[in-house]
Amino acid sequence: MAKSQHTHKLKRLKYKSGNAVFFCALADCSYKVNTPLALGKRSICWRCGEDFIMNEYSLRLAKPHCMKCHRLKEERNNIPLDDILSPIQSSIETIEEHQEEEEI
Repeated sequence: MAKSQHTHKLKRLKYKSGNAVFFCALADCSYKVNTPLALGKRSICWRCGEDFIMNEYSLRLAKPHCMKCHRLKEERNNIPLDDILSPIQSSIETIEEHQEEEEI
C-alpha cells in the first residue's frame, strides 16, 4: 500500500488514563503520534487552514492553530467598555420607553 503524502490536520485526544495522542482528522488517514513527538511536525491550522510547524504552545491545544491565528488574552480583554455598554444601554432605554407607553 502506498504511503499518503499529505500534511496532517492534527487533533488531540485525551484518554481517561491521562495519556494523550494527536491523530489526523482528515478522511482515510490513520496517522497517530504521541503528544511530545508532535513537536516540530507540520500540521494544518484549524482556524485558517494554512500549514504550520507545531510548537510548545500548539501541543497544549486540542485543535492546534498557527501563531498567525493566535490571539493573546490581553487583546481579547482590551475591548473598549463603551463598545460593550452602548448596545446594552440603548436596549434598556428602549425597554423603559416601552414601559412608559404601557403605563399611559
